[in-house]
Amino acid sequence: MINNRPQTWLTFPSATGGPPERVDYAWRLSRPAVFQACLARHHGKLPRPHCDCHDQGRPLQLSIKGRTDEVEGQKRTVYHLACQKQEGRLHRPGCPFHGTSETGQTDGARMPAIRSHEDGTVSMAVDIPFGLATRAADAEDPREQERERGRFGGSGLQRNRLTLLGLLWAIWDRAHLSGWSPAQTKARFPRVLRQRLLTAMAGLETNGVALAQVADVVLWKADCRATALQDLAVRNSGRSRVLLIGRLSALPMPAPTPHAPDRWRMSLDGTSDVGLSVFIEGGRLGNWAGRYPLAARVLDGTDGPSAGANVFVILTATMRVYAPPAGPTRVIADVQDYALMETSPQMVPVASAYELRVANDLVAAGRRFSKPLRYDPDLEPVLPDFVLQDTGPAGRRTPMEVFGRTDEAYQARQAEKTGWYDLRYGRAGWWSWEPATQPEPPPFPPAALHGQDPDARR
Repeated sequence: MINNRPQTWLTFPSATGGPPERVDYAWRLSRPAVFQACLARHHGKLPRPHCDCHDQGRPLQLSIKGRTDEVEGQKRTVYHLACQKQEGRLHRPGCPFHGTSETGQTDGARMPAIRSHEDGTVSMAVDIPFGLATRAADAEDPREQERERGRFGGSGLQRNRLTLLGLLWAIWDRAHLSGWSPAQTKARFPRVLRQRLLTAMAGLETNGVALAQVADVVLWKADCRATALQDLAVRNSGRSRVLLIGRLSALPMPAPTPHAPDRWRMSLDGTSDVGLSVFIEGGRLGNWAGRYPLAARVLDGTDGPSAGANVFVILTATMRVYAPPAGPTRVIADVQDYALMETSPQMVPVASAYELRVANDLVAAGRRFSKPLRYDPDLEPVLPDFVLQDTGPAGRRTPMEVFGRTDEAYQARQAEKTGWYDLRYGRAGWWSWEPATQPEPPPFPPAALHGQDPDARR
């Protein structure tokens, strides 16, 4: 991500009297492996680390705290920093530890959708319910109808709450899947991909519900277990909706029954391996092809340029176990809400066929790049489609824009973006493509020479 927050440098004094270690706080997102390794080295040791804030001449110390998560039987310790008790108000206003002991949260009123806490958990307010409706009249509530109308909006954030798509973007970002480098090939294998998503959800609370208790990822050849899915359905039966993430393998198809004549089937990759059937009412499915035209072309297989692309779905559903007298036990999921996300073959999110073309070309050229996702309200006023991360020294990145529309409103937005990029980076400091006037993308900015790819350790 590109943002305009000032850098926050952290100092880790040596316990043996050697030179201190200096680390950029932004590395917790851009270089998480390096950041976590640093916290692990200094955890439980004195003197404590500190930022550059001072009170009466002394640096304000920070605490290193660890939280152990268990994902499918494997334990993992995640470290985080917190200010000392009663000292949050002493940090300067621009410091991420100012005014609160919550990690990475400077002002709870300014960013209520995402809140990070001292124990390392992250709370996200999402514009969907996880509790079950207690009466039929709940569905007629005006607030519920308003939420249904806004469910398929293109933004990941609305009314200071994440949409369902925004939640998927946040999980994708935490799993370090919103970018690509040649060193990340193995991270896209189904088994590793599923593990990354499950690990990203560990420690997440959504509307007060721990995602680890109500969520699963279903993928083919990813070690999904039918018994685990059945346990998930039983554990949440009558209590809360379940969150599922998967990859669609086919177009939604009618699956009517005498009691549900408007029922459709959503085919997820790998559901047959775990005995899962996913159904949705036609009214909830809606005009999905109109809302997700790229997804429709990817799934029907008729669009050559989109070959190899993926369509991921995030959905909430009520689940039940169906054990017929004869035949295998199955889990039935009745979908309440859903959102789709198209990605390149390397799982990088894209918003159009033009973005897919650029992502594929960048991968073919062996470039390192990221796809900023707008679920965090504390971002620049202009969010690029991609960011090249290998065009210069440390910290030098190149925004990339694909201007794929020609309507009047979009032209105005394009002019606004162009002026902002020219002012911030200079005309030669960013890249753009206008398919309406340029059939082929212009050459990419050249990559700078670097040593080891920092993504190789992710």
